[in-house]
Formats: sequence, structure tokens, C-alpha cells
Amino acid sequence: MRRGVTLKRALKVIAVVTILGLVAAACGGDGDGDTGQPTDSPAANLEGGTLRMAQLADVTAAFDPQKEYYSVTWEYYRCCLLRTLMSYEGVPTDEGGADIFPDLAAEEPTQSDDELTWTFTIKQGLMYAPPKDDTEITAPDFIRAIERTANPDANVGGYSFYYSVIEGFDDFAAGDFRGLPLDGIWLGAVGYLAETAAAIGDATHAQALHDLLEPYADRNVAIGWASTCTGSAARHLGLLADLMGDRKQAIAYFETALAMNERMRARPWVAHTQVELARVLSQQAAGRERAGELLEAGIAEAQRLGMPRLVERAEAVRSGAAVTP
Repeated sequence: MRRGVTLKRALKVIAVVTILGLVAAACGGDGDGDTGQPTDSPAANLEGGTLRMAQLADVTAAFDPQKEYYSVTWEYYRCCLLRTLMSYEGVPTDEGGADIFPDLAAEEPTQSDDELTWTFTIKQGLMYAPPKDDTEITAPDFIRAIERTANPDANVGGYSFYYSVIEGFDDFAAGDFRGLPLDGIWLGAVGYLAETAAAIGDATHAQALHDLLEPYADRNVAIGWASTCTGSAARHLGLLADLMGDRKQAIAYFETALAMNERMRARPWVAHTQVELARVLSQQAAGRERAGELLEAGIAEAQRLGMPRLVERAEAVRSGAAVTP
């Protein structure tokens, strides 16, 4: 990625707007600070004072946007510390919490016909917070933020892969992922990388990811302090094998993953594995009968669990392969 290029060429996916924050707090107001006296509008025109916050754990990297990773910091970023191209309200999903809207962007982005280029127009007259309040925010600031995220010495220990879909991004973070920190998130991170590569059909790093994951083929992928899991690592290996064109190995991995996820009663991952195994089996005539059975089971379970995206994917597999349960 070259400095000075237009935002149209630099920003390829909307994911960039949710993470890369600029310290551009909206400053203003002529209040005299916190007098300690209650007011009818305690949030209006306040300046200075002390913000006391209760949190589940301490921050890990002094609120550095490129280094913090745990969710304890993210809501503070959204509500109080950072501005992003697009933002969202910190309310439950059923109250609109999943709806995004322009923040630093003047409007929602436009997309190219192939949906690979997303163009953002930045609001005019936006300034950084003090002591840089005489400095306007411009397109190169966003490019610099992306470059810093891509720099393995500046980002959160190697977890910059979320942005690999941005053209030129991996030029800043070239390597085979050996630099990922061996912490409680490592296995989950490699698994997510495998899913991302499969989703966008990019086999560039598939072999490297396969080599990292293969020793864990018989493990359950737990993330962090086992706060969540993504089921058998063999499922991720199946995705990678299929991406590399090894259908036989992909089927073997998916069969292993299906058996393990069923033993764990990991119902969401059973459904995912059924659909993924069916997709590979349906590519050959001999496997289409079993593919139909797997799709029927996977769709039924996904519907019971409220997984409409998976149902949609399964129906697409069924339609594309002319599979009938």
C-alpha cells in the first residue's frame, strides 16, 4: 500500500471502519467542569473532571487502539475515546445495536460493481482532540492507521489478519504466521484465519495455516479462557484441504470433525460441519445421496438454533448441487 493513495484504493472492506480508531474526540462546551452539584442535564457541556469506570479486567496496552485486543476496552473506545468511519449504538441488538451509521464518514460508503472497492467520503472540518485540535483529519491519517495495524511491531502481537482482504495489506505483514503469540487466543486465531481464507477463496497461506493447525486436529478449539469455542480443529483443516484442492483429505477431516462435534454435543458446530461436508460430497455423484442427508439434518438443526445464515448457505449448496434430501 503506498502513502498518498486515495481512500478509494486503500480501503477495500468495511471491516476497517469498526477497528481502526482515530483519537478524534468531539470536544467542545463552555462548562466550568464538575462542581459536584447535581444538574438536570449532567452530560451537557461537561469538560474536565474524573471519569470513574467499573470493568471486568484491566486494560492490557494502555488503550493503544492497535494493541488492545480484549473486549473490555472496545466499548470504551466506542463510547468515549475513539472515532471511526462508521459506528453503532451501544444498545442491545433488538434496539438497533447492530445498525451502523456514519461517524467520521460523511455518508455510507459506495461500492464498486465487483464490491471489492469501498469508497468513503470523510466529513469536512473534523479535528483531532487537544493538543492536536488545530490538525484536521484527512485521508492520509486513515492510511497511516492501516499501515500501523499492518506493522507487526506496532499491532496487537500479530492479530492484524482481519485486514488481509485490503489490497497491499499483507505486504506489511509478510510471513507465515509464525509470529502469532502463543497465548490463549492463538489456536482460535489460526482457526479464524482458516475460515477467512476459505470464505474469500484465497489459498495463498492455506498450506502454512494447515501446517500450524495439523498437530491440533484432534482438539477442540477453545478461545481465551474457554469463553467460546469453534468446535473441532479438524473442521478448519477440512476447509483448508478443500481450498487447496485435496477433496479426499477434506472429506476425511470433516468426517473427523463431525464425529468429534457430535461427541461434544456442540450442536452449532455439528450443523456447520454437516453443511461443509455436504458441500464437498455433493461435488461428486457418488456422494450426493449422503450430502442430501447431511443437508437435511444441518438445515433442521440450524433452524432450531436460529442460524439463518447457515440455513441460507445450506440451501445454496442444495440448489447448486441439485441435491434433494
